[in-house]
Amino acid sequence: MHHPKLRLPQVNRQTAGCVPILEKVERNILSKPHEIFVFEGFIMVTETATQTKDAGIVGRYFHSLKDGRISAQGEVVSRPEPGWYLVTLFDWIVGEPSVCRLVRLEDMAGWLFYENSEMMCHAYQYGIARAGGPYREIDE
Repeated sequence: MHHPKLRLPQVNRQTAGCVPILEKVERNILSKPHEIFVFEGFIMVTETATQTKDAGIVGRYFHSLKDGRISAQGEVVSRPEPGWYLVTLFDWIVGEPSVCRLVRLEDMAGWLFYENSEMMCHAYQYGIARAGGPYREIDE
């Protein structure tokens, strides 16, 4: 897989100490498949899922459950290391990303997973995650 050459920032007083670290990160990124994305102004670098079992959960949207009730909504962003997943939680009011968290695979047992955000929203309005359904009380 071909990776485009990353451009290091120009060195100035603020970034002078970061250049050796950035060069090391650049070598590491070019040696393995990675995803690079920006979240709240920070550049996030994650290894691309290379095992088939990752393809089933990374990129999926979810409703997490606590005490049998829906407690959060979000997307599985990556698997930084075996058994751990980076998830982005979405705000309930506007649906925008609010925070990222690392979650153990065993803590995700029982969560409701969806192919895309439209399916998650549909399940919340009309499907398994609807008000009055098994995982959510009737909204008042």
